[in-house]
Amino acid sequence: INRRLYVRCYPGNCPNGKECKNKEFNQMKSPKLKAFLTQSCGWGVKTKEKISKGSFVIEYAGEILNDAECEKRMWKAKEVLEKNFYMMEISSDCVIDARHKANLSRLINSSCQPNCKSQKCTDASTGEVRVGIFAIRDIEAGEELSYNYQFQHFAHEMENANKTSFDCRCGAPNCIGTLDSTVEKREEIKKFMNKAIKIKWTDGKFHNAVICDYDWKTQKYIIEYESGGREALQLKQDGKIKFKFLKRPKTATSKAQQSEKLPLKPIKLEDNNLTTC
Repeated sequence: INRRLYVRCYPGNCPNGKECKNKEFNQMKSPKLKAFLTQSCGWGVKTKEKISKGSFVIEYAGEILNDAECEKRMWKAKEVLEKNFYMMEISSDCVIDARHKANLSRLINSSCQPNCKSQKCTDASTGEVRVGIFAIRDIEAGEELSYNYQFQHFAHEMENANKTSFDCRCGAPNCIGTLDSTVEKREEIKKFMNKAIKIKWTDGKFHNAVICDYDWKTQKYIIEYESGGREALQLKQDGKIKFKFLKRPKTATSKAQQSEKLPLKPIKLEDNNLTTC
């Protein structure tokens, strides 16, 4: 139960005692890691031994700041044109700053195809929220460690709201080109994909097309025209490209097809035997 709730067990109360694999971070053994200089992403971290999927790697450690101190440091960093940030939010008014006091975790780079993830957990004994780095797949010795930062940057001016804060250089096949959180953008892409639209050309006429893909690096949608040919365009409601979404015609549904859409009878699941850890 604790594991599912992301609560780290206190050995004194856990039925598994010393055998518990969900201990507090300070009692967990980390694999042997080493820092190294990458070709394009500054310093990084490699593992010197194999790490199994789901294993604890390292705690993200640093100074604990309140919201006021965090904002103060952010403004100071902006004044001196600081390019490196090591802050991770753990609650609405609490942040870990790994700039001055930290461990190797602050050197782990971001990737669009990571082998680790960051996870907030609560200590059962103290109630403190802490952040651990965990392997999401088996990692071989010598591999670089990475997780997705999903930065959320502050856009104080509306015209800067869609700009990215840092470029991503992870080199993964699915790299989106930015370290920023892209939850809203992904929802927009999901909504736009395969939609029929009309694009206004320079001749003043609207031409029918379909949205068939999205290029993260150029931040443009791939449009395929009914008349043939493809084009990469930025589709914004108030942008330079004028477009309209089209409603697809409804098709007749046969009785056989209608019967396939009837709700299915739910499957009864057997109770599972759950352990504390």
